[in-house]
Amino acid sequence: SLISVRENVNLTITGNGVLDAKENDCYAVDLQDVSAVCTIENGTFVGNVTAVYVSTGTLTINGGGYDIKQLNTNGVQDAYGVLINAFDENFKSRAAKITINGGTFKNFNPADNKAEQASGVTSLAGPDFKGVDNGDGTFSVVSKYVAETNGVKYETVNEAIAAANGKTVKLLDDVNEDVVVPSGVTVTLDLNGKTLTNVSSDTITNNGTLTITGEGTVDNVTNGKAAILNKGTLNLEGGTITRSAEPEGQTPADGKGNSYYVVFNTSGATLNVKDGATIKGISAFSSAVRNDGNMTVSGGLIQQDDFIAVKNDSGTLVVKGGTIKSANDQAIQNWKDATIEGGELDGNVTSFAWGDEASSTKITGGTINGDVSAINYIYNGNEATAAPVIEISGDAVVNGKLYAQKGTSANPAKNENVTSGSQATVTVSGGSFPNKVPEDMAAEGLEPTEKNEDGTYTVAKQYEVTFKANNGSQDTVTKVFNGKTVAKPADPAKAGFVFAGWFTDEALTSAYDFGVFI
Repeated sequence: SLISVRENVNLTITGNGVLDAKENDCYAVDLQDVSAVCTIENGTFVGNVTAVYVSTGTLTINGGGYDIKQLNTNGVQDAYGVLINAFDENFKSRAAKITINGGTFKNFNPADNKAEQASGVTSLAGPDFKGVDNGDGTFSVVSKYVAETNGVKYETVNEAIAAANGKTVKLLDDVNEDVVVPSGVTVTLDLNGKTLTNVSSDTITNNGTLTITGEGTVDNVTNGKAAILNKGTLNLEGGTITRSAEPEGQTPADGKGNSYYVVFNTSGATLNVKDGATIKGISAFSSAVRNDGNMTVSGGLIQQDDFIAVKNDSGTLVVKGGTIKSANDQAIQNWKDATIEGGELDGNVTSFAWGDEASSTKITGGTINGDVSAINYIYNGNEATAAPVIEISGDAVVNGKLYAQKGTSANPAKNENVTSGSQATVTVSGGSFPNKVPEDMAAEGLEPTEKNEDGTYTVAKQYEVTFKANNGSQDTVTKVFNGKTVAKPADPAKAGFVFAGWFTDEALTSAYDFGVFI
């Protein structure tokens, strides 16, 4: 062997080097004395029929990669069956000991050991470990515990949740499992930097009250299944929720065999997205979030480029903060009730009406870096009998155009513009815009302003200011918007008199201050 551990030696092998035994020779490492101890932490070990052999002594493998050059032909074990091996009689008497707590093994599963079955041992894996098939001709030994709660470790996340009502479940390892939170259970899932991936269904089905914290990922890779299907109360305070297997080249008309919502908040359910959470969609066929229940965004990031980030299908949506992004498409598509009070929306906002189902979108704050459109959706040639309504007020900032339309597309360029208040309504009573607000969209009693000093436009109440010269000439009438000052006209002239100024009373005792806002 390249390294032989003998009497009274306690050797630890670490680092990412390679021990590659000469072909037709022997082992990378062997142990040859009952007092010999060897611990392998990592590295690569290539032997002939056997990579590491224990005649007598104690071997512990915590990591590393293991392979052989010569295949076993003894007719008892398979070709790789003695990749890690011991002298049978000594192993049976415990003079030779092997414990494997980690590592990757070519065509050899340490937890299904054939070489030492005569001694009654079928697994070389440590008591807290198991072997997993990597699907590429290798097996790895990993911890059999994937989650813990209250200091107790569990082999499945579902077992941990069953014991964790009112407590926190912390992931200990990456795990593939379909997780269900039962009704009546309140639990916090700490992702702890790990990844939870589904097997065949929705990755997490929440029927109770679930809070997700910590860094890490909840992923789904199955067509028609969500990373989180929420039927209860879901608080997202950390982690990245995604569907990583959506095929490239999708279009809104073709999911290419694997697509779905990342998060589906069903009717009657509650979804709260807070700081620290990310919902990341990569589909061009399914929205990142579908909301049929009650959804509040106060922080975090929801992103899906080239398609809809949040589709408020039949629920109530409130955006108070956070960021919702969709490059080239809609940050929000609303079919029911949506209120935007804050946050940053990078993408278009559309409000649709279909049939007799009206939609309402109220924008009172936040910043929208995209167009805002109310669209009367034409289905099978029929216009909606109910109108989509968008109301913009307060401190809202819209860095895009405003549309009232009818048509079949979320793309304003493909629809027909209509007069606001007919088939679709956009009403502006406040906010800031990069273009002059269309007159039919200004709220009653308000008028679109001209460009402000900062280059923006808004709407405001307009007043008439009448100047009476008292010199026999006609009165001069000037219009001025609320919040603006009126321009001082030229001084009038009258023979035999000196102009004393402009006053607000007929007695000419109260001089007007042209610096006062109307």
